[in-house]
Amino acid sequence: MDHNSHDSSGHGGFYLLRKDSERRITLVHILTKDMEQICDTWLNFLHKDATISNPKLSVEHLRWLLVCLKNYISDPNCKHCIKETLEQLRQAMDFDAAAMMEIQLALYVFHEAVSKHLKSHSIQPHWMFALDNLLRGAVTEAIMILSPDLGANIAGGKEEEVETSGVPSANSGKSAALYRSSVVNELQHQLESIQDENMQLLQQLVDVNRIYGDVLRKTIEEKKTHLENMQALTSINSVSSVTANSIRGRVPSIHEPPDEALVIWLRDRKFDEDIIDTITREQFVLNDLLEIVRYEDLQRLGLRGGVLCRLWRVIQSHRKDHGLEKRSSDR
Repeated sequence: MDHNSHDSSGHGGFYLLRKDSERRITLVHILTKDMEQICDTWLNFLHKDATISNPKLSVEHLRWLLVCLKNYISDPNCKHCIKETLEQLRQAMDFDAAAMMEIQLALYVFHEAVSKHLKSHSIQPHWMFALDNLLRGAVTEAIMILSPDLGANIAGGKEEEVETSGVPSANSGKSAALYRSSVVNELQHQLESIQDENMQLLQQLVDVNRIYGDVLRKTIEEKKTHLENMQALTSINSVSSVTANSIRGRVPSIHEPPDEALVIWLRDRKFDEDIIDTITREQFVLNDLLEIVRYEDLQRLGLRGGVLCRLWRVIQSHRKDHGLEKRSSDR
């Protein structure tokens, strides 16, 4: 069929739109029919190409991506479905940076996985090239949303490829190389950024640990100083106590004769000689005992309880008889 005749008659534009619509319907039909097989192949390509040791994406995640790309192929105005799916994936991956890079790689190998299944269908070579363009257009749009810088590079390469279209196999190989180069460059840039951030975090960790060590050392030194001061103070107190005891031991006791009136007073009240000796050893005189001494003073003499009570009762009786109660300190 002569395409030029359609253009000259004004129907060429409608013919191209109809052909584009037919190709989109065909591709959407294949993506829907072979979805499970495509996702399995897609996951194998992803793991093989990315050499991922701890993959984040599952077949279910790839199924989400395939559905949104299929919707975009069916309706190029349906960009919001790609945005919503990518946001859903980000949340499912807890916004993990490694998972985001894996999604980029998944988009990169998507058209390869689909192309493998397109070959199993009876599709003419020029249609195969057109379907491949639709696939790569959807991938480019998704990458533009996910990573604008990487998407711009791929979009630029795509425009260059359109200018040289006509040899599908050569262009397809060039496209694969462009995708691989763009993804590698983007991932290398992200890796360098992550490494720089990790170095900064490590430096902060070193600085914090150094400060923490300084604080610990200062605290230990303060504790040591405090302990040494306590030990020195204890030693001084011990020496003072020993010295005091030594001095006390060396000072001869001064024995003054007891107050005779006190001795007679105590004997008259039937206190034995040991008690009299204990009381007079403190150099009390009779007037002191009867008028001034308090109950607490007598307690410090170390008298037995019964003797103490009897002595205090005798003293109180004397004070009461002589009107001395207000002048003395009662118990």
